[in-house]
Amino acid sequence: MKELDGLFERLMAEADQADAQSQEGLFPGEAVNHLPAELATLEQRRQKLQEILQTLQAQDEARRKEGKNPQKNPAQLPQADTDAKVMPNKEGGYAANYTPTVATDVSRDFIVDCEVVADPNEHAQTLPTVDRIEEHFGQKPENFLADTAHGTGENLAGMQQRNVTFFTPMESSQPQEGNPARREDPTQPVAEADWPQLPRNAQNQLDKSCFVYVEQSQCYYCPQGRRLEFAEIHRVTRNDQEVAVRVYRCKSCENCPLSAACRSPKAQRGRQIYRDLYEPLREEMAARMQTAEGRATYAHRMHGAETPFAHIKQVMGVRQFLLRGLENVRTEWRWLCTAFALQKLLNAVAALRAHLGQGTASVVI
Repeated sequence: MKELDGLFERLMAEADQADAQSQEGLFPGEAVNHLPAELATLEQRRQKLQEILQTLQAQDEARRKEGKNPQKNPAQLPQADTDAKVMPNKEGGYAANYTPTVATDVSRDFIVDCEVVADPNEHAQTLPTVDRIEEHFGQKPENFLADTAHGTGENLAGMQQRNVTFFTPMESSQPQEGNPARREDPTQPVAEADWPQLPRNAQNQLDKSCFVYVEQSQCYYCPQGRRLEFAEIHRVTRNDQEVAVRVYRCKSCENCPLSAACRSPKAQRGRQIYRDLYEPLREEMAARMQTAEGRATYAHRMHGAETPFAHIKQVMGVRQFLLRGLENVRTEWRWLCTAFALQKLLNAVAALRAHLGQGTASVVI
């Protein structure tokens, strides 16, 4: 931008000097301050770069809201297709990519919804997918199966509001079987002999699943049976939305024999546990996924969700988009999904004809 600005100013000064020396050589109706072709092209480049700069600044601001440092990890804008986004390639490395999505009816594996997003994260499409299915087919799905990435608090709440039974892998934050913190009376401490079996988190501290939440008393109990009472509310940004998080804090960590394993050595306050309004929905989902019915229902997802991608890539030979621009890529993806659906439909009709004993009709001319 600085180089273009300097070049533009120099060429403008030369043009002004030439205009002042002579008024001849103009086309009919052409103003003296008409930009020569070289300057006009330069101005277009400068305006285009300014638009790109504004786009990158907006993306950096969005990354900042997500908790990312734009200085260390700035936004990137592909030159060939500014609608695309630099994402990891499944074969390795990074490139300008889009993320195509499909939703299928697992009873027949027909595609019932498809979309393309310029983002590696698909969770923002979960609820819109349900809404589009209802709009196009006149009814909502009874069940909705999705991978772990879709299990955000907003999606859990949205599915409940839509009366759709959601299935997505999720672990409970409450102590489970095999965790010594799971005990009948959480006010009693875990036996010292069982301390080594208490789960640790990524920071090698006692995991949140070591703390028992008691709804009646609205507090947590640590492995030593000490209370973590509600202290304050923090507002944090998750998935581009501001969420109110309740903070529960222990006031008696100083003389606790598990303090070194529970808190950071630099901690100035007692151990804290965070809980947002979606926690009950996560517990409900975790319990659903642990049932035999939940596991059997979710087992249908792998074939239904992955088959269209495998077929389009391997059988149809499409491993990359031919067009550029988000809307063009969306159109291309819809054609591919339509081709897949038509082939499925033809196979289904052929199977139905064979089942009914209707062979191919004879033709006489």
